[in-house]
Amino acid sequence: MKKLFFLALLALLVGTLLAVQLVRDPGYILIAYGSHTFESSLFALLVAVLLVVAVVKLIFSLLGALMPRSRRSPTTNGTTGEKAERS
Repeated sequence: MKKLFFLALLALLVGTLLAVQLVRDPGYILIAYGSHTFESSLFALLVAVLLVVAVVKLIFSLLGALMPRSRRSPTTNGTTGEKAERS
């Protein structure tokens, strides 16, 4: 319990220090590909990446819910490619 408390306290301290640093200097991201450019602050890019990851995870979880395991192809037994026997 104490370990969890200290880890949470450390995460809070690191988050606070990062937030103070981002307020002082928000960073600058420039991505250029051909004639297209994308400019953003570091914080906005991190938020965008986290949103994309969350949406992708949501899509995969929804696909997993729509395709239950019983309808998926049977698993194989080891490296021989033989179908596993059910016991």
